Amino acid sequence: MTSKSLFSFTALATASLLAMGCGDDDPVAVDDTGVVTATLVDSPDTPSSSNGVVDARRFDQVQAAFDGTFRGTTLVEIYSPADEQWFAVTGTSTTQLALGSSDWAELGSSSMIEAGSYTRVRLTITGGEAVIEAGATLGGVQIGADVTLALGGSQDVVIEKDVAFTVQANAATDLVIDLNSEMWVTEENVDEEEVTEDEMEEAARVDAN
Repeated sequence: MTSKSLFSFTALATASLLAMGCGDDDPVAVDDTGVVTATLVDSPDTPSSSNGVVDARRFDQVQAAFDGTFRGTTLVEIYSPADEQWFAVTGTSTTQLALGSSDWAELGSSSMIEAGSYTRVRLTITGGEAVIEAGATLGGVQIGADVTLALGGSQDVVIEKDVAFTVQANAATDLVIDLNSEMWVTEENVDEEEVTEDEMEEAARVDAN
């Protein structure tokens, strides 16, 4: 092999290795998605917040002591103003959660969401109910038997909140949705065995961490 041919062969081999990305300093492709999860809680012992602003005044109105369980089918979506559309964070899943406790429930599985800015969170509850156990004290009156409250009556409950947050590439974001049942489990609603969508939406709080 002539020196000219050897030089050409060596140059070609070097170029091929570079094209294959060999070496410790190779550029790493930047992922353009982040992991987003949604968690449901109902913790009246700790004032909830919306965008980090605690509204402790709501807890002055609470005059109830009860144990109960939330059940329903849930779906969580987030809104992208850039795309002008909603993106599902979770699939539709069946959820159960102890009310007024430190328990939490992950809503569906986590999702890979395009990195970017989001401005709203939407929780849809289908077939939701809250079972309030006997012995609960509401408005100074104790109930003698379990009561099932239909959430939203016979309709879906759709809770939308303005929550500005950014999904970072290769990072995790957790949406924490607090039902704040202490605000809508009232003597009147127990008598009517129903909670309106408006009551639930007003009480709910959403944080993005």
